[in-house]
Amino acid sequence: MSGRPAPVVTPEGFFGEPPPDLDAYEAYDAGTSPAVLRFLGVMLTLVAGAWLAVFSLAQATSEDVAIEAQARGLAVLTEADALVAFEAPALEAQLDEGATSLEVPGFPAPAVTVPASEVTGADGALDLDAVSARLLDGAAERAYESGSDALRPEGVSEGGERSVDLVMDLLTRSWHQRARLVALLAGGAAVVLGVLLVLLGHDVGRFVGPGVALFVAGLLTVLGALAVRFVISALGPGADDPVLHEYASVVGELTRLPLRNGLVLAAAGLAMALPAAVLARRA
Repeated sequence: MSGRPAPVVTPEGFFGEPPPDLDAYEAYDAGTSPAVLRFLGVMLTLVAGAWLAVFSLAQATSEDVAIEAQARGLAVLTEADALVAFEAPALEAQLDEGATSLEVPGFPAPAVTVPASEVTGADGALDLDAVSARLLDGAAERAYESGSDALRPEGVSEGGERSVDLVMDLLTRSWHQRARLVALLAGGAAVVLGVLLVLLGHDVGRFVGPGVALFVAGLLTVLGALAVRFVISALGPGADDPVLHEYASVVGELTRLPLRNGLVLAAAGLAMALPAAVLARRA
């Protein structure tokens, strides 16, 4: 029991010590509702996962990566090496006529020409390997700008080659610009949600929620990339269809981007959540 006398009010006056001024106490803060924090955590997981997927798409459709992928597919689709070797006499005839740009007859992208100065040696001899490489580079650059329309106006639209059309149309500059814009918006939204979770949390434990959300988002991205690779390897076309096989291989190679990005994000989230959880338990 306290030795402080209880305050008593009588007709004669007030006796004892008055109670302390309640305003001197800090207002009790119950904190943000756990339901609100859970909702923000789920939203951060979804938005961060969407951002990572679109960011990976922006990387896959960047100019250097996409043009290299387009060239790989076009090498098999157009059989450029065999075509150049077959049309070598026609190319030699164009050189003899003084042509500065060589056009390969029968190539599906007739607008693509090869500068003669880049494929001839000091003695004027034609380098067929250089012709094929330069031809594929030019076709890949046009495919990056216009997709399957670079080969023929109607694109590929029949049978199993429809999947080739889809890949060619995806690895383009227009898709890269869209992916960059969406990635910017999703990244901004993820930052806002993360900051809200930190501000509404308590002590050092406030970093646990954002860290867990980022870890889960990265893990889901990794699982998604592995699932795509598994489907391609298990259900993809066999070697009897070299065109579809090569494009499936190209897509499989591109899944390394979300796989790597997902691992990085998951590691970052774990590095944030684990120490904060340990320190919060000790506090």
